[in-house]
Order: sequence, then structure tokens, then C-alpha cells
Amino acid sequence: MRYKPGEPPPRVRPQGEKGKFMIVRPLSSAGFAVLVLVLAAAGAEAAQPAAPPLPKDVKAFVDRRAGCDHWAGEEPYDADRRQEIARATRRLRCDRLERDERRLLKRHAGSPRAVEAVREARDGSL
Repeated sequence: MRYKPGEPPPRVRPQGEKGKFMIVRPLSSAGFAVLVLVLAAAGAEAAQPAAPPLPKDVKAFVDRRAGCDHWAGEEPYDADRRQEIARATRRLRCDRLERDERRLLKRHAGSPRAVEAVREARDGSL
């Protein structure tokens, strides 16, 4: 059903709803073009390939660094807590972080993503 310019658009009653009307207007060429562009942009963004995962040794280092940073900020308010913190820092090998960081930066020097992850872990950005 078409309507002439200047006339009010036709009214359509959705099924199952009494007394409510929905105005239906045809989509103009410009409106259709905008819709296509928006959908194309959304599809192009979704089609971007995901970044490859970090190497396992870099991921493990980042996790270790986060654990060491956590335990370094804990308060040893009694002997049991002091022992718990000491055990955790030994298990995480927190005393070796600097050496392991240098080794990883050297090993993955050709991978900007891996180098960035190691440096962000050090700076607390991850």
C-alpha cells in the first residue's frame, strides 16, 4: 500500500495489540544507504582476526609477576601470615623476576606484542 507525499502515512495495527498503532514509513534511499554502511562497518569490525595468543612462557611470566606484585603488597601482621607470604613468594620465584624478564625480552625481541606484555606486566598495566 503506497501513500502520496503530503498525506499521513498509513497506520498498521500489530497483531495481538488492541488500540496501539505503529506508523510504517518506507525507507528512503538515503536511509537505506546509511543502514547498509552501518551494517558493513559492524561486519568489517567483527571480521578482524583475533590477535595471536602470547607465547606460553610470556603468559606464565605475566601471571607470575601479577602474583608477586600481589604478595609484595600483603601485610605480614603475624608469624603465620609472614610464613604464608614467604611460601607464596618462593613458589612464584619472585626473587628471579628480573633475570627472567631480561631473558624473555631477549628471546622474544622480534615479537613486539610479547615485549609489550612483559613490559606492561612490570609496570603494572596488565
